[in-house]
Amino acid sequence: MVAVLPISLLLQHLWVVGGSGTGKTSAARGWLMQLIENGYGCGIIDPHGDLYQDVFTGAAGMNRRVRERIVLFDPLHPTHSVGLNPLELLPGDVPARKADFLANVVSKIFGADPASTPRMQQMLRHTFWLLMISKRTLLEFPFVLNNQAYREALLACVPPSEQLLLDFWLYEFPADNPRLVHEWTQSSLNKIRPFVSDPAMQLIFGQQRSTINFRQIMDEGLVLLVNLHKGKLGDNTAHLLGAFILAQIQLAALSREEIPQDERRQWTLFVDEFQNVLTDDVEEILTETRKYGLALMIANQYYEQLDAHPKLQAAVLNSVRNWAVFRLGAKDSELFGRDLFNPSLDMVKDVRTRYTSMGTEEDIVWRPLGEIEEMMWRQVKNLADREFWFLTKGKSQAAIKLRTRTLKKEVLRPRHVAQLEELSALNLSNATPHDQVWAEIARRYPDAPDSNPDRSDEGPDIPTVEWEDKT
Repeated sequence: MVAVLPISLLLQHLWVVGGSGTGKTSAARGWLMQLIENGYGCGIIDPHGDLYQDVFTGAAGMNRRVRERIVLFDPLHPTHSVGLNPLELLPGDVPARKADFLANVVSKIFGADPASTPRMQQMLRHTFWLLMISKRTLLEFPFVLNNQAYREALLACVPPSEQLLLDFWLYEFPADNPRLVHEWTQSSLNKIRPFVSDPAMQLIFGQQRSTINFRQIMDEGLVLLVNLHKGKLGDNTAHLLGAFILAQIQLAALSREEIPQDERRQWTLFVDEFQNVLTDDVEEILTETRKYGLALMIANQYYEQLDAHPKLQAAVLNSVRNWAVFRLGAKDSELFGRDLFNPSLDMVKDVRTRYTSMGTEEDIVWRPLGEIEEMMWRQVKNLADREFWFLTKGKSQAAIKLRTRTLKKEVLRPRHVAQLEELSALNLSNATPHDQVWAEIARRYPDAPDSNPDRSDEGPDIPTVEWEDKT
């Protein structure tokens, strides 16, 4: 049976699991193209780049109306970079709450439990908070912790309404003791500094204003394609960038609270190798964002990838009702077989025929439990390429076997090449030329060379922040 899943299922959370080369990516490509063709919004966070390129090419071959819905986020673009400032305060944002949320993202993407690393959590939270209030970017993070003059200049711009922020930096942080400052700041710097030292990340996070609006993408049913090619970006950079993007999408979904529930446009996000991007807060994403019109289609290769993240594992098992299970190894096949199948009568009993002098007689032999379980997990282990079992948990029936569509690769004829170029050109409006970004960074770091905006010892220029008197 060819797997063209109902649109209603693609607008719900879906877990796609299976070994490499079993057809997961082809299935995801087919389902995403199905959503795009039917006018639904969706997004892709792709750590390999192949799915990104396939959907990009496929969408370019569609009509202009579809092409105008595509939003590209490619950190490796040779001339332009999308701006992403997770510290930018948007209407309705509460700085302290947003800083705490981003601090949790950074901590958990590195496997640090906020409860066991309270000092690092404090430093991340209050540094993010100060940068938000000062309208700065992640690039200034090391300066807040390393440069006392720069930090004091930023604190002078903090309004009286943020007294808790001032109290931390003025009375708790040991600014006058270099040894303690080093102890307090190194764990946070070790997480952020390698990330913001990458030139590709400087081009993205060095822009004070984000150039794409995730809330608009969701509300208007646009298609977001994110290329996180970890072979070129590096694992840690790709994972942290993906976590920041996912955090922005989650915040955008939660901000739709003021829209009546029946008017919230459904939007589906596909995340490959999700265990590297989703944090332990995924339970909140899976339970809360569904109410706000965001569905996650998450994929990974085998069950043990989740063992290092027990909260993430529990959230996926308990909150994702729809499973697409491709071929797995023996151990995983045994685990999934128990959930996929309700033992049928044919599995439980074995009818054996005996020949007697009176003719033939049938004996019913009840199979032992071990034999029944072996029959179930073999049905997972022996799946052919592009075959999978689909299960909706909570329903009485067992899983059904399906087969993904065979999608042909797009042949790049001259017309398609022109459409690809048109689609790429349309998306330049969502990005900033590199020369312009370097110039903006150099303005904030006047001693930095144009080609390499390394921070100077004196720190960047301090902007004057004017606050409205709301009393």
